[in-house]
Amino acid sequence: MLPALAGGSAPADNVGLANGKGSRNYMPKPSSPDNARMDTASTGKNASVKKKKKPKKAKKRKGDRSPADVWLLTPLKHNWTDRHWHDFAQNERATPFKELLVLDLNGTLLKRAPVSKTRADGQRGRRGYLRPYLHEFLRFALDNFAVMVWSSAQAPSVHDMLAVAFAGMDKELVRVWDRRFCEIDGGYFKKSLAMKDLRKITDGYTLQDSPFRRIINKFDNVGYTGIDAASKGKWSLDNIVLIDDSEEKVLQPDCHLFISTYEDHNKPDSELKKVTEYLKAYAENRTKYGCLVAYMQQCQWSEFKANSNVSSHNSLRSDVVEDPDKI
Repeated sequence: MLPALAGGSAPADNVGLANGKGSRNYMPKPSSPDNARMDTASTGKNASVKKKKKPKKAKKRKGDRSPADVWLLTPLKHNWTDRHWHDFAQNERATPFKELLVLDLNGTLLKRAPVSKTRADGQRGRRGYLRPYLHEFLRFALDNFAVMVWSSAQAPSVHDMLAVAFAGMDKELVRVWDRRFCEIDGGYFKKSLAMKDLRKITDGYTLQDSPFRRIINKFDNVGYTGIDAASKGKWSLDNIVLIDDSEEKVLQPDCHLFISTYEDHNKPDSELKKVTEYLKAYAENRTKYGCLVAYMQQCQWSEFKANSNVSSHNSLRSDVVEDPDKI
């Protein structure tokens, strides 16, 4: 039997066994400075026991107010031929409008997360947010102008963004162009500058003219070349306006309506509402201005926006698609 230490206490090892609390490695938590010194003397180690750290709870971001505030871009299950490619050529032939709005997607009409993630159901996609007033803007634009989409994103991403963000209104577009129609300064699959030359629209540029035409064969299989052949020469630069958040991508600045980049869905945003009011002023006075670019020169967008009475109040929440997989 081991001798007692000064102070009359039994060694720490025997304390553990005597109390039936475990093996010889058991060490009781010191209750006083004297006990702490005693435990240190008996074990030769620091008697303080480190508490286990509790796992940190994931912080709830402001934007995650409810699942309805976000949607995920996921690989859609329907076939490419199920979309509206055949409608675009017919829409371009039938439109009564001579003015063409060219819409960018990411950063202009919506915001996509930069990194793909795997959902709980195993599908992979990106979290994204629709810009406030998106559907109101689209409805006005399609009712008063010919509208096409031109994005520097790759074709499958454009395809999925249209299906999720446009709420069925994509079937009313006259054209849909993707990265393959851009002038790319660098590699196609790299983060290269992708410029949009609006003369391609007026000159009848088709997918067959693109050096990247063979990258996505699925689009070629449905016979969509990006233009209705019968509508070649239908559009002029005087009546084409590109609505885009990237100034460096534009080769015809007179035709560019520069919109601020949609970056933070936690902040109020009324940019699309202002664009709607700006274009409405032209639509109501077409004969006065003659063409869309002349209107933009006489009524500067930057001045209109600065003097606009459109409020950002109640424009925080993004427009939402509840279940994109059902579209």
